[in-house]
Amino acid sequence: MKRIIYGYLIGLLAFVPLSQADIVDWEADDDGDGAIVCDCAFDDVSYELEVDGVQYWWPGHVEGWFETDTETDPIVWFRNTVTNDMTVEPYLWTDFHITMTMNKTFSILDAFTSNDGWTHSYTPTATYDSGLGLWVGTVDYVMESGGVPIDEMEDGQFDFKVSWLGSMTFCMEYIPTPEPCTLALLGLGGLFFRRLRR
Repeated sequence: MKRIIYGYLIGLLAFVPLSQADIVDWEADDDGDGAIVCDCAFDDVSYELEVDGVQYWWPGHVEGWFETDTETDPIVWFRNTVTNDMTVEPYLWTDFHITMTMNKTFSILDAFTSNDGWTHSYTPTATYDSGLGLWVGTVDYVMESGGVPIDEMEDGQFDFKVSWLGSMTFCMEYIPTPEPCTLALLGLGGLFFRRLRR
């Protein structure tokens, strides 16, 4: 008899939709320091925040908030299309690192990049940083051997999916990494100019 009741309950649960918070309001924008300049749009059907930015130097920051109707968890794809416009110190991107901070705990559920020959890794569960008073998670995108770096005025795609409980504020920090040859050339250039000054 117990097996019949358990089977009935499990069958019933299979047809009960899982409750997810609705996002009723949102805001997102760059922080205004000029490191990254972006346009943001939120699709309230697919629950995707589209960040279309041009990065001039690092670190770049995109800040915002989501307001939900309940304290259950919304799931949002953060879709980041970032153009490399390093006019101050031009170089190729071979890594791109995003640090997500929130005022409440969150999970990173998935990540994606369409960059040719790049892979990604992420911290599934955010950790609390008592110094910041915030929860922190990271997503790292790395060019593998034989991959294609992101050259000046080319786009990189850096997406990840996040779940949290209720309304929250967030900040995404973008830090690209230059390819080693470019770093070496920048270092040599610095030594050359230093020698000229003497």
